[in-house]
Amino acid sequence: MSKSEFKYICNIPYSSKIDIENIENKFYIKINNPIANMQDNDADFEAIIIALKCKNLEIKFDEDKTHWNGRFDTTDNGVNTYLRFLYRVIRFQEAFSDWVDIANNNKRIVEKFKNSFEQSKEELKISNNIPIKKADEWKETMKEEKSIETKLTHTEEGKEYLKEICRKNEPKIELTDKIYNQLPNGLFNISNNEVPHNGNRIFSTGALDIWSIDKIGNLCIFELKKDEGNEKLGVISELFFYTVYAKEFLCNKELLHEKKKKVNFRGYDELYDAIQKNEIKHVIGIFLLGKKTHSVIQDMKEEITSLLNTNKFGIKFMFKEYDINRIHKINV
Repeated sequence: MSKSEFKYICNIPYSSKIDIENIENKFYIKINNPIANMQDNDADFEAIIIALKCKNLEIKFDEDKTHWNGRFDTTDNGVNTYLRFLYRVIRFQEAFSDWVDIANNNKRIVEKFKNSFEQSKEELKISNNIPIKKADEWKETMKEEKSIETKLTHTEEGKEYLKEICRKNEPKIELTDKIYNQLPNGLFNISNNEVPHNGNRIFSTGALDIWSIDKIGNLCIFELKKDEGNEKLGVISELFFYTVYAKEFLCNKELLHEKKKKVNFRGYDELYDAIQKNEIKHVIGIFLLGKKTHSVIQDMKEEITSLLNTNKFGIKFMFKEYDINRIHKINV
């Protein structure tokens, strides 16, 4: 996105397709393109709100971008992304309910989604994604971000370096050798006891960059960004969603889908077994960034962490930094 497509408030850059007002010390943020992916600047409302360190805010969004029929029976990607957006709005407001509200004009559609969603959960009619193949092995042709991620999870040297990163500086994490990548996090309608597939999708599917269960039973979820060239503030939106999703679906033994065929793709069976044995204690979200991250994040790491850690779900967030030169030296 070019500089001309950004606007600024309190020195925080945000998409020109988002409207923000500050009226009598209350912020109003309107998302005009709620069907944009959360990785895009057009829809990273969580990131902007956290960066602004708001204490009194109302979220608005444009409902005319898509038409949802009230059921979870669509394969339209725009609707799938919109439903995930509604979920993000609801969970973000719940996480910070003391100071975040939803605009009155949007509460009808939010409640409509929430009621249908919670009923489907209660009736066990929705399920997480399951990996159906191995994560890609490292290749020289991989894009840099994927290459870094793969080196850290598919090589012993990479795993040792990630463990070293997590032990360095407080708060420290002690990872095991079981470190995986690309765990899917789509959501599906299984009202007819179906296995999740594209024909019964509810949310668009993303993937956890890196994940592991540490030595004391914390589910650790890493959102990785390459050292230079992907310095988006939206990394906050991504990790917040992934951790909330993980706590709600990947840590729920009723909703975590049991694969019929026992093949341990991307560590899924180990996660499943740990959940069934009640071995997961907490969810931790780790921003795994290089030295050249977004300037706002670089300047405000402590404030961002502190505010994120006031969430009411008990999810903990932290920043960890890698050295790209160490990554380049890892032999594959």
